Amino acid sequence: MNLGSARAAKPLQITGYILLATAFLVRGWIPVLLLVIIALLVERRKTAAGEER
Repeated sequence: MNLGSARAAKPLQITGYILLATAFLVRGWIPVLLLVIIALLVERRKTAAGEER
């Protein structure tokens, strides 16, 4: 595991949680569900790209 990438992901993760909370307060749970699905797809693509290298 690359420690540098793990450290870099932390502030981004916190920002993501803040965005999710804001979206939930403003619009309800449907956009939050869509954001979570999109985030999971992006994460899956990143791990797939990392495994190819």
